[in-house]
Amino acid sequence: MLDRKHCAGCRDDFYNGNNPYGVEVCWHRKDAKLVKKLDVHIDAPPPYKHLKPTERPNCYHGDRMVRVDPSNLTSEGYWK
Repeated sequence: MLDRKHCAGCRDDFYNGNNPYGVEVCWHRKDAKLVKKLDVHIDAPPPYKHLKPTERPNCYHGDRMVRVDPSNLTSEGYWK
């Protein structure tokens, strides 16, 4: 199981004891794996050449952000 520190900033971090309901562990953490992807803000226009891959859990959901596999972009930072 991933450490809780990997969940910082995720919408579902609410379920890691940050709630009044007594839920102490997010159900995604049990099977989560760390993956390197680009964090692309949904309002950011391409190219995304300036973005560097960030290692986060594969279940990570940031606000107004998508996690993109770098192989989906050209070397110029545009969508393939």
